[in-house]
Amino acid sequence: MTMLFLTFRIARDWYGLDVRRIRRVLPLQALKQIPAAPHWLAGLWRDPSDKRHGSVPVIDLVARMTGQPATPRVSTRLLLVDYVRADRPWAPAVPLGLIAEQATETLRVGEDALLPSGIDTPETPFLGPVFASRKHGLVQWVEVDALLGAEVCGRLYPDDGGARELAGSGMGSAVGSAVGSADGAVDRLAAPGRAREA
Repeated sequence: MTMLFLTFRIARDWYGLDVRRIRRVLPLQALKQIPAAPHWLAGLWRDPSDKRHGSVPVIDLVARMTGQPATPRVSTRLLLVDYVRADRPWAPAVPLGLIAEQATETLRVGEDALLPSGIDTPETPFLGPVFASRKHGLVQWVEVDALLGAEVCGRLYPDDGGARELAGSGMGSAVGSAVGSADGAVDRLAAPGRAREA
């Protein structure tokens, strides 16, 4: 059995997201800033196509791992993913936004090619197995459901999955935005038949 990953870059390393968890791939969008939020929380985005959840919290994956905001490039994307809440694992998935650089390609990987990273990193529990790519070298799976702890999750989704009440919740230090505009980005993933083989 094979899996399809959307790849993206952070610093010199490459990572992948399981495309089954991705709803949409968009250009960067203007975000509502959240005072006193963690530095990796880029802001809130209003998805006009989602009438239920209202505002969607957006995590800057570059800032989450390096402390520096993502660079707004043509290839930097806003990814809307299905996130299973850490504080309600039995509940339906809710939307979560992720900012990722160079998120333009997909890779098809056999499940038997996924290998343990061999390193236990409590600070980054969302980093999963690795697999080899001819183009990118080792690529590491980022597991969406492990991106947020239960406490942070409860603040980002204080009601039925929306993030409408997050403003003023007093979370962490000041946030820096990583948003911008990008032309030529796609609003859907590449068809599986066009994916590269790892």
